[in-house]
Amino acid sequence: MLFCLSASARLVNKSLGARLQRGLLALGLASRAKSLLHRWGTLRCASTGTCVFDRQVKYLQRQWAAKEADFSEYEYLRSEVAKRLCERLLDFRCSFRRVLDVGAGASYVRRSLVGNKIVSGLELLVEVELSSAMLEHGLERLPLSETPFRTTQLTADEELFLPALWQGGYLEKAPFDLAISCMAMHWINDLPGMLAQVRAALLPGGVFLGAMLGGETLHELRVSLQLAEDSLLGGVGIHTSPMVEFQDTARLLTRVGFEMITIDVDTMIVPYPDMMTLIKHLQKMAESNALAGRQSWLSRKVLQQASKIYRERFSLPNMQIENARGDGQVSVSDHYNDWIGATFQVVYMVGWVPT
Repeated sequence: MLFCLSASARLVNKSLGARLQRGLLALGLASRAKSLLHRWGTLRCASTGTCVFDRQVKYLQRQWAAKEADFSEYEYLRSEVAKRLCERLLDFRCSFRRVLDVGAGASYVRRSLVGNKIVSGLELLVEVELSSAMLEHGLERLPLSETPFRTTQLTADEELFLPALWQGGYLEKAPFDLAISCMAMHWINDLPGMLAQVRAALLPGGVFLGAMLGGETLHELRVSLQLAEDSLLGGVGIHTSPMVEFQDTARLLTRVGFEMITIDVDTMIVPYPDMMTLIKHLQKMAESNALAGRQSWLSRKVLQQASKIYRERFSLPNMQIENARGDGQVSVSDHYNDWIGATFQVVYMVGWVPT
């Protein structure tokens, strides 16, 4: 069951304690996001009444994608980012006993932790995910019986997950010492509010480790569609989602009280045979457009013109390719000579809760 604002409001009372109250301040942090939302037009964040992103559409996209028989073939991007994110845990000298995964998807972090044997000292993992079908797919790929630590799954919106943690009793016993969010934050309306909830769920000295898509993601597709629409229609629509610039990320973490912040950026250029295949992959990944007020269709003429522009401007082998499926090698192969490249910029972040 998904938590809505009215349900969360009923949970705001003294019995929840100071930690929950700090987390639910997410509902009053909209003003802190104004600098980000200004360049996204007149749309406001969810906590003020209207949304940049349509979360119901994103929920339906994830439900549909996870139930497709071939979904496993389109997990390569999130699986690779989860692998690279979890590898950063090897840089920490401490171990983490209780871990929160916000926006777990199909258990990408859990599968990466187990697959790469990064489980030392881990006792409990709580996975929070908007889509129940995504969690079910994760269980099919890696059953709990094959997971060497206790795992609990909660179906709740990543924008307002703290009430679900309290209702499940996960904060009454002991908060978490590590929170992870992998490839979910670029669909969040109120990022400061979401991060405030993450901070509230962490112990003093706890760590937040996150990865999200950055502003250069899919710039080739965005440019191609805009040029095609402008040439044929005399104007452009909104068909790709706005992304936070990596320069803004440190300010967001500082704003909600994290310290010792580290930000780094990883850019992957993934090859596709043509633009329509790229669009199909985005749909199958559940990463297609979910903007509120988006234009829901594109004419065949626009798509054909955009595909032509894409190939003319962003064809290979003039671009370096990084295999997003995980071999880590950068190369240009004759196999990709007639293909196009799509950029996925991933922003990784680390923040510590003050002790």
